[in-house]
Amino acid sequence: MTYQANDKQFDNFSEAIKYANTIKCDIIEIANGKTRWTPAPPVSAKRIRDYNNRKAAYEAQQRMLASR
Repeated sequence: MTYQANDKQFDNFSEAIKYANTIKCDIIEIANGKTRWTPAPPVSAKRIRDYNNRKAAYEAQQRMLASR
């Protein structure tokens, strides 16, 4: 199959992802025009901090329940 990322064509999907990830564009399959890959949105520092805090609280709760 042939893929397109920002008007550049690729035969290899992994090569197309490497290229598209550097310039933050979508990969489209040329045969049917469908989008096959979209870069992930950036994750904010607050979201990472909130995740880590929830994870630590859950682990502490599990340790407390296990020690009963």
